[in-house]
Order: sequence, then C-alpha cells, then structure tokens
Amino acid sequence: TRSCTAAFRSPAPRNTIRDMDSEMVSSPKEDMDLPNDKSLPARRNLKRRCRQTSYRAPRRFKTAFNFFQLETLRRLWDSDTPRENRASENEQLCRLVGKQWREMSVEERRPFLEMAEADKARYRRVCEI
Repeated sequence: TRSCTAAFRSPAPRNTIRDMDSEMVSSPKEDMDLPNDKSLPARRNLKRRCRQTSYRAPRRFKTAFNFFQLETLRRLWDSDTPRENRASENEQLCRLVGKQWREMSVEERRPFLEMAEADKARYRRVCEI
C-alpha cells in the first residue's frame, strides 16, 4: 500500500515559460495598482483611537434634560438611598426620570430650558476666547 504522502513526493511536471505565459490571464484586480505590503499600516495601527481631549478644554454645555436629570436624581438620592445601593437602582431611576421628562409640559420644562441656554452661552463665550 502506498501512503498518501508518496503522491506528493513525486516531482511536479515542469512547465515551460511559454506554457505559463499562455495560461496567465490578467484579471481586473491584477491590473489595479495596489500598494506593496510595506506601505500598508501594521495591524496595531488600524485600531481606532478614541479622540483625546485636552484637559484644558472647556466642558461642553448641558442640555435641559441634563439639568432636569441632575436635579431629580439628587433629590431622589438624598432622600434615603444609601450610597452603596445607588448603582443597582440607577437604571430604574434613569428610566423614571426619562418618563417624567417626556410627560412634562413646555411650561414645566421652561426653567431647565433657560439653564441650558445660559450654559450654552457660557460655552460659546469660553470657546471664543
């Protein structure tokens, strides 16, 4: 019995250069000028880097919802929630705050909208300097 590796040990048939040239057919991909391997960046350089902000950059302005959320969560947390349990209840509280915000009328939102406009004006002033 012959082993399967014996078939690979026999020499391959030799082709002449003319035979090889006649067999070669160019494809559209081969016709394109592709950069060589050295010009491509290494794999580690392909990772996306998060945008680094300067620690001196001004803080972005808050929206009306941000002000409402801060005030509401402070009020809820100050009531009787121990500091250790805040993380577990945070998701439920944030859902509650979002629901309250959606149900509020424009008049109820007005103080938070004014705070947001003032904060946006502050941000624009700081960015101009």
